[in-house]
Amino acid sequence: MLSCSCSLKCLGGFSDVEKLTMLQLFCDMESKDQQDLHLQRLMEIQPVSQKGGRKKDIENSKPKSSTVEYVERRIKVCKNAFLSIYGVSKQLFFPLKNYKSPRDLCGKNGSRNALKGNVIANIRTHIESLSIKLSHYTSQEIRYLDSRFGRPATDTCTAYKELNAKIMSETLNENAKRVAVAEVLVHKIKNKSDKLAFLLVLDGQFEEIAASINMQIMAYETYSCRQQRVIDVTHKTARQTMEHAGKEEAALARQLGEVDKN
Repeated sequence: MLSCSCSLKCLGGFSDVEKLTMLQLFCDMESKDQQDLHLQRLMEIQPVSQKGGRKKDIENSKPKSSTVEYVERRIKVCKNAFLSIYGVSKQLFFPLKNYKSPRDLCGKNGSRNALKGNVIANIRTHIESLSIKLSHYTSQEIRYLDSRFGRPATDTCTAYKELNAKIMSETLNENAKRVAVAEVLVHKIKNKSDKLAFLLVLDGQFEEIAASINMQIMAYETYSCRQQRVIDVTHKTARQTMEHAGKEEAALARQLGEVDKN
């Protein structure tokens, strides 16, 4: 609160009830713009009264700036008394003194990091369009994004990758690619994950594998059975060899034992 120290004793012309009433009416206004307009209506600009002097001095003198009188119930008060009654600071008073159009800019400065409403709505719509799954760890119904969202699948079969690399290879011939296709089909049939007929991309063109699928599967199964038989024979031969070597070692040990006894 600014104190009035002028000789007119401006604050003495108002009672405490009148001061409280004026301040209450001022604070009950809806916006700061209305408060500024109310303060501007109470101010009057009048020319500065100049002291008497010689005529030549008056004629040659330049007009001085105007002063501001503050009127309440048509009672003239000084600036400090006016600001004290309404609780207004000097910083807020200067634009009002120049009769500038009041405009409340409180909260009008947008944040640089804030997103617009339509951008937030588009992001929300995009997230809601993604596949979700219910949580089975809690008793409440909570929806989560799929755990595989945004991450590469790490549990995929490596056989698919190797066979697809062979199929899309530019160095292998058509026969090798067809064998790889047959291996893919057999692998998929065993996993029961795909149908027998499907479209395969070879050299940028769609080639339907349907007519020769059975023969390719049979050829692959025959090849697999043959390889399995070779493996079985190899294991059997190795086992027999180890058994024969064990018998020979046992016989040699017995002979050495008999020699030691003699």
